[in-house]
Amino acid sequence: MSPKRLQGKRIAFLAADGVEKVELEQPRAVLEDAGAHTELLSLKTG
Repeated sequence: MSPKRLQGKRIAFLAADGVEKVELEQPRAVLEDAGAHTELLSLKTG
């Protein structure tokens, strides 16, 4: 993805029971490196 291509975009990750931290880290890092602001949404904390 080209640098800062997603500058100013907001992207939400929806997490359900059973999702592993490692499954979110790499996609989230790629999007943030491209300039996006990411937010993790879940019904449970932690």
